[in-house]
Amino acid sequence: MIRRPGLVAGLIGLAIALALAIGLVTVVAVRWDGSGGVPAPSASVSWHGPVQVATGMTFGADLAVSGEKLYLVGKSTSTEVWSSTDGTSWTAASAEGIVDSSFVPRGAVADGSGGLLVVGETLSGETQTPAIWHSSNGGVLTRATLEAPTPAEIVGVAAGTGRFVAVGDHSAPALGAATTGAIVYSLDAWSSVDGTSWSHVSLPDSDNYEAIAVTAWSGGFAAVGVSETGTSGAGFWTSSDGSSWQRSPAALGDFGVTSLLSFGGRLVALGAIRDEAEGMIPASWISSDGRTWVESRAPVREPAMMFDRATVVGSDIVAVGMNHTGTEQPLVAGSGTGATPRPAPSPVASAWISTDGSNWRLVPADPAFVFDSYMSSMTAFGDSLVVATLGNQALLIYVGDVAH
Repeated sequence: MIRRPGLVAGLIGLAIALALAIGLVTVVAVRWDGSGGVPAPSASVSWHGPVQVATGMTFGADLAVSGEKLYLVGKSTSTEVWSSTDGTSWTAASAEGIVDSSFVPRGAVADGSGGLLVVGETLSGETQTPAIWHSSNGGVLTRATLEAPTPAEIVGVAAGTGRFVAVGDHSAPALGAATTGAIVYSLDAWSSVDGTSWSHVSLPDSDNYEAIAVTAWSGGFAAVGVSETGTSGAGFWTSSDGSSWQRSPAALGDFGVTSLLSFGGRLVALGAIRDEAEGMIPASWISSDGRTWVESRAPVREPAMMFDRATVVGSDIVAVGMNHTGTEQPLVAGSGTGATPRPAPSPVASAWISTDGSNWRLVPADPAFVFDSYMSSMTAFGDSLVVATLGNQALLIYVGDVAH
C-alpha cells in the first residue's frame, strides 16, 4: 500500500478542519499578516523556471548532489535518472527500463565517489519489498543486497562519515488482527559501508510510527517518524553508527514533520504545528543532543502554511512552503452568519530564511514561484536552491538565487 505523501497531508487536513471549524484561521492570518511586529526581511530569493524535465511521471522527483553534478530521480513506467550541471539543463543519465519496473523511488543520496544511491521499494500487488540501487555515474544501476522484513518500505537515505543509513517502516498484524484486520507499523534502519551490502535493525519503541526522514549529523544519524494514529506527533531516534538506536524521550504532539536537517552541529526538524489557539503555521524544532527539543514558529502571509521542504545553503537554512487550504473550502474572517469571505489562497509559494533554525525571516514573495504541484524534494547546488515538484504527471524544476 502506497502511503506517501499522505502522512503529512493527513495532519494538514486535521489542522485546517480544526481551524475552519472554530474560526481559528483568522487568528493565524491576523497574528502573522506581515504587520504588527513581524520583522522586515533582510534577504530575498529570486526564482527561475519552471523547467519541465519529463512528463508521464508517477513517483519520485528526488534530488541528490554528487561531485559536480546534480541528479534527479523519477519514475514513469520505470525509474529514470537525469543529470545537470546548472539545475536548468537536464540530460538523461540512465536508459529507460534499466531498473525493475516494479521499483518505486523514495530518495537518493551521493555515494561519495561521483555516483548515487537510490532507495525505495518494489511493488507486487499490495506487497512492498525494500530495495536499494547503486550507480557509479547515474547510468547503470545495480541492486544492492539487504536484509528486509516484508511488507516494508524505505523512505530516505543519508550519507555519514564512512557509512550510509536508510530508514523505513514495516507493517505486521496488530493484536486481535484475526478479527479486526488491523495492522501496526514500526520503524527500520539499514546501514552499509559501501552502498552494496546492507544490514537491517528494527528501531526500539517505534510501534505505531511511520518513517519520514533520516539525516547524518555530528552525533551520527537521526531519524524521525510520525504517529500513525495522529495522537503522539513526531518521534525521534538517534544512533552513533546506524546500527544501535535510542528513542528520544520527546514526542512532539501536533507537529507534522516534513524535513530533518543537520545544521551547525544540531538537528532541525521542520513542518507545521496546530493547536486550539493558532490553527496551523510553519514550525521548527531544534536539538543539540537529539533528546531535548525547542520549538520555534515562523511568520506567514496567509493561513494554512507549512514548511514543505528545507535545505541548508551556505550558512543559512532556506525553507519553502505553499498554501494547503485548497479552493474547495473558502476561508472566512470570523464565524457564524456574520462571516466575511476571504480571498482565495495565493498560488505564490513562500520562502523563509534562518541563520540558526529558530528565528525565521519571511522573504519577499516572488511571482515566478507559482505552482500547485507537490513539492517533492529540495537541495542546495552551489549557491543556488533547486526545488523538484511533481504534479499532473509533470516533473518540474525551480532554481532559486539567495541574496542577502
